[in-house]
Amino acid sequence: MTALDPTGAETLERLLARDPNDLERVLPIDDRQRELTERYIVPVLPRLEEEFLDIRETVDAKIRGRLQEARASGKPSSPDRYPKGFCLPITVEAAAEFDARSANGGSAGSAAVSAFRRAGGHVTKIWGVLRNQYFQNALQLGSIYFDVANDTVDVTKPKVEYMPLAESGFKNIDSYAEFADVAERYWECEIYPNLHFPRLAPLLPLLLLSQDGVLALGSPIYFMQRMNVDSGFRSSESFVTSSTWSAKRLPEGWLDRIQRYKADVLSAQVRTPRAGVEPEAVRDLCAQYRADRIYTSRPFLSRVFQSAATLAIRAS
Repeated sequence: MTALDPTGAETLERLLARDPNDLERVLPIDDRQRELTERYIVPVLPRLEEEFLDIRETVDAKIRGRLQEARASGKPSSPDRYPKGFCLPITVEAAAEFDARSANGGSAGSAAVSAFRRAGGHVTKIWGVLRNQYFQNALQLGSIYFDVANDTVDVTKPKVEYMPLAESGFKNIDSYAEFADVAERYWECEIYPNLHFPRLAPLLPLLLLSQDGVLALGSPIYFMQRMNVDSGFRSSESFVTSSTWSAKRLPEGWLDRIQRYKADVLSAQVRTPRAGVEPEAVRDLCAQYRADRIYTSRPFLSRVFQSAATLAIRAS
């Protein structure tokens, strides 16, 4: 989820659609892709950079405007910290603006991208980890990594950056264990297996404990959700039952806080013991999810994502 998608509505719609082309994975780069990239994309990279810098002015103004309107109406909003942390909305809106301009005639850069697509070149949004340091959204243009939100971690960096994908240090994430390893360092948090809300664990297998003392469910990032669902929930099952994180347990003081939260919020039928359930219980639930195909239900997924958005247990 992002600051502009607080309930996970966009993730929900994309997950229900299960579009085979909407994977956010790096597409294979073979000799044909390299040849098409050299022919169509490389000659216009400076023009594409200029065009996306212009697009960023439009996108930045739109997002800042929405954030300011949200703050004025009393909703939680942080326009002052923009663009930090807004990698996803910037990338999505910049790509949409680029496509809209292309449809209306566009520029030499957009014309080259259109020709590249028609010739079979890969143009897609990708999500993963950059240089094993932080999560990043970007665009793949054949063999080129093209980042239109390069300033969302360090605001002093250029807004747009591009380079060969092979040199970028970008890679997709292959497991929740890998995700947790990056998240603990990037978000400066502690991650634990979700043994306290097991009915949600097949879709939300992580508990995140922030430095400021807030315990929350791992947010339903689309790439991770899609990877997990496509694996038949074996990704979440593996994280909870057999990863290096599966043996981690929350500090003793948090068990009482969680217990109070369960008593206040959950019905007796779904409350778990103070120490949580055994990992095998999550394995059984993942198998049930696979058998029942419950993840295709809009009402169920809506409840899961709403839980992720609202569950927050504080140290004080």
